Amino acid sequence: MQDKLSDLIKVLLDSESAVTSKDLANELQVSDRTIRNYIQEINGLNDNNIISANGSGYYISDRLAITELLRVSLKVGSHIPQNNEERFTYIVQKLLRNNSLDTFNLANELYISYSTLKRSLNYINKRLDQWNVKIISAHDQLYLSGKESNKRKLFSYLIYRENTGNLLNSNYLEKYFGKETSSKLQSMVDKVIKKYELQVNEFSYNNLLLHLLVLISRLSMGKTINHSVATDNAEIGPYTIELAKAIKKSFSTDLTSPEIREIDILFKTNTNLYSKIQSKNISNKTLMKNINIITKKVKNMYLVDLSSIKFVQPFAIYLYNLLYRLRHNFVHYNPIKTNISNNFPLIYDIATYVAFLIDKLWEVKVPEDEISFIALPIGAEIERQKHNPEKLRTVLIVPSYLMFREQIHDFFRRNFTKDITIVKETDKIDNKDDFESYDLIFFIMLPDIKSNINPKCVFLSPFDLNKQKLKIQTAIDKATLNRKKEMFKSKALSFFSKDLFWNVSEKMAKEELIKKIYHKMKLLGIVNKTFYDEILQRESMGPTAFNNVAIIHPMNYDSFQTKVAVVLSKGGIKWDNKIVNMVFMISISKQYKDDFRNIYENLIDFLSNKNTFAQVLNAQSIDEFYKDLLL
Repeated sequence: MQDKLSDLIKVLLDSESAVTSKDLANELQVSDRTIRNYIQEINGLNDNNIISANGSGYYISDRLAITELLRVSLKVGSHIPQNNEERFTYIVQKLLRNNSLDTFNLANELYISYSTLKRSLNYINKRLDQWNVKIISAHDQLYLSGKESNKRKLFSYLIYRENTGNLLNSNYLEKYFGKETSSKLQSMVDKVIKKYELQVNEFSYNNLLLHLLVLISRLSMGKTINHSVATDNAEIGPYTIELAKAIKKSFSTDLTSPEIREIDILFKTNTNLYSKIQSKNISNKTLMKNINIITKKVKNMYLVDLSSIKFVQPFAIYLYNLLYRLRHNFVHYNPIKTNISNNFPLIYDIATYVAFLIDKLWEVKVPEDEISFIALPIGAEIERQKHNPEKLRTVLIVPSYLMFREQIHDFFRRNFTKDITIVKETDKIDNKDDFESYDLIFFIMLPDIKSNINPKCVFLSPFDLNKQKLKIQTAIDKATLNRKKEMFKSKALSFFSKDLFWNVSEKMAKEELIKKIYHKMKLLGIVNKTFYDEILQRESMGPTAFNNVAIIHPMNYDSFQTKVAVVLSKGGIKWDNKIVNMVFMISISKQYKDDFRNIYENLIDFLSNKNTFAQVLNAQSIDEFYKDLLL
């Protein structure tokens, strides 16, 4: 791209209103006709016109496209931030790596005017409030003001945020901090971990590396912590002392006592030092006593038994480290938390309840990122406990003339034992068989009787069974869903009511909707006066919306009745940072508390089907809702 074209784009980007052809010509010292030719040439570089005109002159109609075009032409190596949120990351990261930034140079880098930059800085400072850090301006220079410990937390947060959707790995850290620095530090950490026999999982290992790299990066700029972030006087571990000496020697930097204590906290919050407290009977007994309380309450609330030693032992280690982190104001950021809450909402809900209990027992608030980590061992334990009664009861019918019945049985056992239990094998249909007591009937090569067999039957060729895996799994999934729907019909439909059904067309705020449902439930004698506050308490702990559905409920079963309020909205309701089209509010009574998990889990399961979701959204009454949900 010619320099003049780039200069024209910069003039338009810097202006907040349209610029006349005459003004552009004067700025670039060319004729009006040349300006028109430039505009035509620039628009020819893109599929759509990116510079448009109105009665006042020329203006940028697609800022993203034109700045990316400019970036490529000037060989700028990265995407140019387009909005306040992107500028937040860009500017703060630059300030964390530099002592100051020139205001006018920064505006030029971003291709925005000085006044636009000032508005962006106001937005950024509001975002920085949670870290008690802010950007200040003096003599046309920008500085990051605040405690060094808070700046380091902000630094770590931005790296996790940039890596959203993926767990942190050493390759990403090498790319961010440089291969030489990362490799050197990794060798030191590995040596210390091996020497002192510290146990650490992959995530915690990379988390430890990240915080140490941030520490080294800030020390290289002369930024040190002069006040200890620790709230206790715990003895510094020998592993910390050894690593601190290695860092000082390799990176030629002095470490203050507070810096060394910070490294010690990093070790204690990322490695398994739980064994060190085994001899402290009081701490250990209190921890295990409270874990016992948690597992009992989870079983009462969700019918999920977490009392297995396979869950309790690793959870005790995690919980001990979590409490230590929270008391020292450290948080493990989880870049896949949205994936967890969206894809496993029930498990995430149980984890939120556990976080609620931790707050009650230890008086520490568990952040949303840590809640998503609690969900991981809970999900693993639920998966481990899946047992035969949950499997589909299956009949396998193989004619006697087929000589490889054992191979067919072995095929099903190897590939589908997680989902089905073969309760009967036979070579023919027995009219006395009650097919209603089975979930699936697999027929191996019986082509003449298909028309008279009920929908539970699946016909397969005895040859190339591997090629029919998808057909078998599809039948299993359909039968599983049908069984859930039948159970839902028999157990849960009584919890829905025409008095608690709304199909709203008007816009409604989240708080307004919650209050509306609460008042209706209270009027009907379903809930007590504390129900509203309990709902808000749950909302404050973490997301209750997944995809386009929100399911809200209190953390106890003190309601007078178990009921489900249903709200449908085609236009959508703003739910925190999401838009939802369906809202379910569940009240839970002691009498029917055992049905809560069934309601929650099945609503999620049924509505995960896009066709079912679309049909249910059109329901105009509770009867239509039932019909479409269980179709």
